[in-house]
Amino acid sequence: MIKSVIFDLSEVLIPGLIGIEGRLEEITGVSSDLIAKALGSYPYHEVGNNLEGLLKGNITYQEYRSGFLASTGLPSHYEDIFDKECLKMFDSSYAILKVLSGRMR
Repeated sequence: MIKSVIFDLSEVLIPGLIGIEGRLEEITGVSSDLIAKALGSYPYHEVGNNLEGLLKGNITYQEYRSGFLASTGLPSHYEDIFDKECLKMFDSSYAILKVLSGRMR
């Protein structure tokens, strides 16, 4: 009988920050291309950029968010919107984990 399941969540966590370009473009009016660049995601990923710094623990999420806002020219009142859109990406992935964990008991 299976008692434990181990998940590699890297593919779940990274899309929380990447893939929100279109929605943020709708909300802010900033082009999705500039948003992708500010996120440090494809096709703008570079070794040592802000996204890599965040994923390696070299900068905090708050520093990452502040850098994003500065790069896009968005004022600080967009912090909550950025957070909300990032967190939305996790909803479906964690729902799957909740369902599976309930079945494992």
